[in-house]
Amino acid sequence: YTSEVVARAQTQGLQVTHDYKEHAGAIPLPAIFAMELGKRIAQVQAGSEVRLFSAYPFPWRKDGGARDEFERDALQALAADASKPFSRFEVYRGNPVLRYATADVMRAACVDCHNTHASSPKRDWKAGDVRGVLEIIQPLDAVRSSATRSLRQLMMVVALLMGAAALMVGLTVAQLRRRSAELAAISYRDGLTGLLNRRSLDADLQTEWNRAERAGTPLALLIADV
Repeated sequence: YTSEVVARAQTQGLQVTHDYKEHAGAIPLPAIFAMELGKRIAQVQAGSEVRLFSAYPFPWRKDGGARDEFERDALQALAADASKPFSRFEVYRGNPVLRYATADVMRAACVDCHNTHASSPKRDWKAGDVRGVLEIIQPLDAVRSSATRSLRQLMMVVALLMGAAALMVGLTVAQLRRRSAELAAISYRDGLTGLLNRRSLDADLQTEWNRAERAGTPLALLIADV
């Protein structure tokens, strides 16, 4: 926005100012544009908040400085190392949130404006300086609800898969049992005549022997050559 929009607008004589709404044909300063965009994002995502603040806010920014401990810590941490975002999970206005902050680094195209503006609170800016912090406050309730909903859906899918797997196992076991019984029946009969064979005799003889042992009764075996 700074290099592509503001620079081009200024060459066409357009005014770039913080109170652009009060001037016909004017456009907002980059920082004002970022804050307006943040407000639009917060309206779409309920409970979210986007803030741009600085250790050197312009005088028209009534809430342009750090408001609480997190923002003071973010300013200090990002001033020491602008490449590492600063974040923290905490309770904000009674709700659990994630607060995430990144450095707003002074661009070369912005240095001259900030150092020469009549209301600028600091006039020795250099490219690469941390001029402020961009913070996003994201409520965790929506994230938790989404995660819970996804987990519930996953559990339903897993339950369906387990049910399908159990059904498949049941059908397979039943088929194996039926096939085993068929094979057992075949193994006890002669393939040519269909009559019971020696295997059947051995099985029946063992069954009767066990019964006679339990009952203490004699066992008679009759062999006939037919």
